[in-house]
Amino acid sequence: MKTSAAATAEGQNLFEIRKLVLEGEGQQLEFKRKAAHPEKVVRELIAFANTDGGTLLIGVDDDGTIPGVKYPDEEIHVVSQSLLAHCKPLLVYQESVFPISENRFVVRYDVSPGNKIHFLVLNKTRETFVRVQDMSIKASAEMQEIIRRSKKARCAFYFWRV
Repeated sequence: MKTSAAATAEGQNLFEIRKLVLEGEGQQLEFKRKAAHPEKVVRELIAFANTDGGTLLIGVDDDGTIPGVKYPDEEIHVVSQSLLAHCKPLLVYQESVFPISENRFVVRYDVSPGNKIHFLVLNKTRETFVRVQDMSIKASAEMQEIIRRSKKARCAFYFWRV
């Protein structure tokens, strides 16, 4: 049996997730039902890092329903292993787990804009992605150069301001 404090915390978590989900997928928000294809999750996180940053929710369907996941630790493990294996350079992110019912959870990944361009490395190929509205698209060589220059300018600005 839940205590009233635990029930209140669960309700607040569900409210926070629902509020975020109501915004819908967009430039800085992506939903995934599960991490069944972790490379796709990594691709989304890379796109966020290469653009404006963003949030990815695992346990939320594209239509905005929130079924959650039963075993959040498994989802986190699969994603973290895939990030280590397929994302270069390493991505800085924050993960959190939100209980939405007694045995269902939403896993949240928050990614800030990176100061370096990030790549998805699969089968000896390197690709990078950017976020455009609610899609993560492969960046052309020209787009990669634009990203690289903007990140250098951002780093120089922050360094100078310190």
